[in-house]
Amino acid sequence: MNNRKFQTTRLDYNLTDKHHISGVWNYQNNSRSPDGLNGTLAVLPGTGTVLGSPSLEGQYGINWTGSLGVRSTLTPRLTNEATFGVQGGTNILGSGLSTADYGLWRGYQVSFAGYMSNP
Repeated sequence: MNNRKFQTTRLDYNLTDKHHISGVWNYQNNSRSPDGLNGTLAVLPGTGTVLGSPSLEGQYGINWTGSLGVRSTLTPRLTNEATFGVQGGTNILGSGLSTADYGLWRGYQVSFAGYMSNP
């Protein structure tokens, strides 16, 4: 399942004839299971991310960015602009698995990552 949502808001406002303010806000919410983007797929067809378990490992994340800008016309040939931006968020890799999924392997995490590539 790949569930991604992108919300964007933009606000433009003329303070005066010579001064303009604008802002942009982006919010992204994603949930992927299995996480094919990071190469976390089922080990064999019909199995989960961990061999011997049907559970699929996934990724969940919330990311956001914002910017605020002010543009001023100083003369007919000279314009000044200042822009400020921020970004943040959180990503959880490996959601959907528990220590019980590794019971077949006595708690050890068996990895076949050396045999997978992501060019």
